[in-house]
Amino acid sequence: MAVSDRYLLKRAKLGRVAPCPLPFVARAMVSQALAKQPDLARAATRPSAAIVVEVPHEEWVNEVAEAWRELVLATEEVPNDGDDESLSTARWVEFRCLESSTAYPSRVRGPDGRNRVAAALARGQAVYGFSPDPSRLPQDLCRVADRTVWISPLSGERLRQAVSAYCKKEAKFQPTDEQAGLVMPGDLLLSVRPEPDPDEMLRRTVDLASARRGKPVDAPRLGDLHGMDAAVEWGHSLARDLSDYRSGQLSWSAIDRGALICGPTGTGKTTFARALAQECSVPLVVGSVAAWQASGTGHLGDMLRAMRDTFSEARKLAPCILFVDEMDSLGNRTRYEDRNRDYGVQVINSFLELVDGIENREGVVLIGATNHPEALDKAILRPGRLDRSITIDLPDAKALEGIMRHHLAADLRDADLSDLARRATGHSGAHVEQWIRSARRTARHQGRPLEHRDLDKEVPNRAVATTPETLWRVAIHEAGHALAISVLRPGALRSVTITPNAPNGSFGSVEWISYGPGDVDRNMTRETLVTRLAERLAGRAAEAVVLGQASSGAGGTVASDLAQATWLAVMGVSAFSLDADGQAAPSLWMGPIPPEDVPSLLAAQPELAARANALLAEGHQVAVDVVNRGQGQIERIAALLLERSSVSGQDVEALLGERGAARSRTSRKRPPSARRPTNQSVTRRLLAAYRR
Repeated sequence: MAVSDRYLLKRAKLGRVAPCPLPFVARAMVSQALAKQPDLARAATRPSAAIVVEVPHEEWVNEVAEAWRELVLATEEVPNDGDDESLSTARWVEFRCLESSTAYPSRVRGPDGRNRVAAALARGQAVYGFSPDPSRLPQDLCRVADRTVWISPLSGERLRQAVSAYCKKEAKFQPTDEQAGLVMPGDLLLSVRPEPDPDEMLRRTVDLASARRGKPVDAPRLGDLHGMDAAVEWGHSLARDLSDYRSGQLSWSAIDRGALICGPTGTGKTTFARALAQECSVPLVVGSVAAWQASGTGHLGDMLRAMRDTFSEARKLAPCILFVDEMDSLGNRTRYEDRNRDYGVQVINSFLELVDGIENREGVVLIGATNHPEALDKAILRPGRLDRSITIDLPDAKALEGIMRHHLAADLRDADLSDLARRATGHSGAHVEQWIRSARRTARHQGRPLEHRDLDKEVPNRAVATTPETLWRVAIHEAGHALAISVLRPGALRSVTITPNAPNGSFGSVEWISYGPGDVDRNMTRETLVTRLAERLAGRAAEAVVLGQASSGAGGTVASDLAQATWLAVMGVSAFSLDADGQAAPSLWMGPIPPEDVPSLLAAQPELAARANALLAEGHQVAVDVVNRGQGQIERIAALLLERSSVSGQDVEALLGERGAARSRTSRKRPPSARRPTNQSVTRRLLAAYRR
């Protein structure tokens, strides 16, 4: 098997693999040592050569040994320790110390009972030992070693070159030697993204490495974060509690043990963890399911050992924040395929034991991050584990302006960024950081300070690629959601946004306060369930009432309004038995259903489909009633959306309060032909402002 094939970063969630950056960095480390000792390669390949290779950390042992084989031995041959014949025919013999708790005996015997080091040297074989501590290698090897080679941590320049080679693109950013020296394999693995940008990867790597040592590099504070109000509010509360815990005023049992941070890619989940650690003045320990899976050989034992080591490091540094990324890659025990079940179940069980088992986790606040909370095993979310769920959605225009200000620092201090922020609506904070970095590069290459025009060229142009009629329909749809949430759950609406040119192709979005993964409240009643359904169906209802008929905008993918409402209705029947009046005998429990499994389940069980459909009809009726009472307010919210692109929940509720939208009143019915489908004059005027 080729060396490049042996290093694959498994993407369990997506069922595919991506190249791993570790070989590139390990080769750079070995090349750095070879450059310092020009005759090292020749000395190491002589007959009966004995070389001790001291690596910076045990996590680098395997990577350095493989790079040594490539660069020094120039072979893909793997020595096999299994039998006497292989020992006598291999070109070399090697010893690797992979754990700090283990060491070789002073004299190692081979399968034939002979002193293995002496026998290899007598046959003319080279003998190599790889360890962060030579005293853990066979002492016979250390006694006879021709050389002890120190594989030093990478310099900043070498790390830049290695990441550039991995990304196949030249990196401009160069870490300092101190920053590069902190980098560990897990930091690199956590920094891998699809189509990686070398500068972004380098910055992310050194930030993670420094933060893991409790020394964040330019880590933001919670007050610097924008567009994640719920997360910031909880973070401030946790910081106060941890301060009281350290001073002895508060017991550990009174503190939140952890939280699950959910949201799309690039919304700042990792940044929030760094800022939280900075705010709490505690170290940040970083791990990820991908890094655990890529540890060692990737076998179950290596995976579990890496996971235990991460939790062990956190316990040693307590109080601290333990951040675990890609939580959904752990999977769900109810959905494993037969061939992966044993592996997956043991991983989940071991994780649960570390989170809430016999070993004490006092002082360790666990923060999990995921883009897909619905894919998590429910046991992970129970009280005492990750019992709090916080959603970070894409920022609105106001938050985007704050993010721009933060990343610009002292640049463009007096510039008006409101138009750029409005154009950026629908993009993430990561996009903003990328635009500003590119704008600075343009100014730097031209030998001048950053100017507004540099950033203006980077932010996507808000050319509306749709008709005014379609845009008005989108605004009405999102305004319907906003009205329903504001009326049915005052204070829950965060913002409502329309974005025709969003990166994901979505035309609009609504951010509200959720109650957990999938917005399922643990204490949900039948009335609560119907309210949730009404909130999701209100966009379609608004189109039907205000514009005369609904469009396909509410349907489509598993993330669409209709799909989510149907899933909630099925859950109400199959998992919660809430389709009755709450007093009748419960129906048979069928368990929670993953959203993607709903269509096949409904096709196979017509009775379940009928019961879920009845709940949907009830939720739709509530949505229609709310929309009928607030039809005028829906049009006002829609007009405001065309003007601003994004409207906060406070502004929506203020608008409703002005007109008394929460009061029940009878709407004057108009036939479809008399209803104003597009309000052409208003729409065109607002679109002109919208495009400016």
